[in-house]
Amino acid sequence: MKKRVAFIPPSGIMVYQDSFFRRILKYFHKLDYVETYLISISNVDCVNTFIVDYNITVSNYDELITFLKKEAFDLVIHRTWMHRYKFAGNLSKDVNNIVFYIKDWIDEIAQDKYKFLFNTVNDYEGIKEIFENGNLILSHYATSYRNKLANTYNVSKEKFIFFPEYCNEENFVTKKLLHYKKSKNKKLLWIGGFVPTTGPQELGENKYHFETARTITGNNIKFHFFLLKKRYDEVFNPENKLIWQDWLYEHQFNKNLKIKLGTIDRFEIFEKYNFAVVAGLKYDKTALYQENYSEAVVSKLAFYMELGIPMIVNKRWSAIAKIVAENKLGIVISNKELKNLNTILNISKKEYKLMVENIYDFRKTYTYNDQTMKPILEMLK
Repeated sequence: MKKRVAFIPPSGIMVYQDSFFRRILKYFHKLDYVETYLISISNVDCVNTFIVDYNITVSNYDELITFLKKEAFDLVIHRTWMHRYKFAGNLSKDVNNIVFYIKDWIDEIAQDKYKFLFNTVNDYEGIKEIFENGNLILSHYATSYRNKLANTYNVSKEKFIFFPEYCNEENFVTKKLLHYKKSKNKKLLWIGGFVPTTGPQELGENKYHFETARTITGNNIKFHFFLLKKRYDEVFNPENKLIWQDWLYEHQFNKNLKIKLGTIDRFEIFEKYNFAVVAGLKYDKTALYQENYSEAVVSKLAFYMELGIPMIVNKRWSAIAKIVAENKLGIVISNKELKNLNTILNISKKEYKLMVENIYDFRKTYTYNDQTMKPILEMLK
């Protein structure tokens, strides 16, 4: 009899850009002894774009719990992130044999600031419930920040383990052309979102991401931002012009900075880019939750490795910088080097080709496979 594994998205609502579910479901789909069920509370069109044996829609949380208990799945995997943790906390009390995959918990922000920024503090109760109920918790946080959270919430380190988003081998791209010539202007790529710069100064990411983009493009480096359709439409909606005016101004009048419509399945549009920005290029130690972000191995790392494109990262984003540096997957820089980035990127074609080949080698094992999936597969025995 096949093992039955249920997957529940954050708050029960699937979003198109959830690359974790896209990748891990592809892995499970190849296991002939597993049946996969994607269970959503909201019936959104994007659920049909995920590779899964059964798509199930329920009406509300109570119906979800009733269905889970009735079906008695061998394992339930729940992905959760900020502003969704109370939902996950409830699941931790109502569902057995559940695994949580948490993303982005800003433990260092005081609750009054958190409430001002996000209009809720329910996450604090939810995250505490997740940790208290003794379930296996997976996280993209490297050792030091993960240990900090484990100590804060008094959870066994064996129950709270490092689990970044890995690659799918079937997504691997081999670059057809090495578009790289010494002394020529470089083309940088960013895939993901960005946020308005109207937030508090302490929210450094909002502001220095934009400032860094202007600094880089001012040095005659092309920097293109690919946004998925929902955020792309939001940015270019005329009703939102004042919110995004600084970005839109650069897009229109800065020949080196462009905002483009991205995709997660047409990799050929990224072929011409030389480097990808995998995390922040600038690090501001005064900004809120920098410790949190610097210790996270974000999903962009897997995506860029699938593309076979060398990466750039600030050394203070220590978790990713360590992977990039130790495996020679790109270039690690400091804040001071931003203004000289064109010179730093002016490497030989031979050096660039070696970085690409290093990515090809490293990504072979940086995939969802029987070894990396061992913590989850053990629960199916």
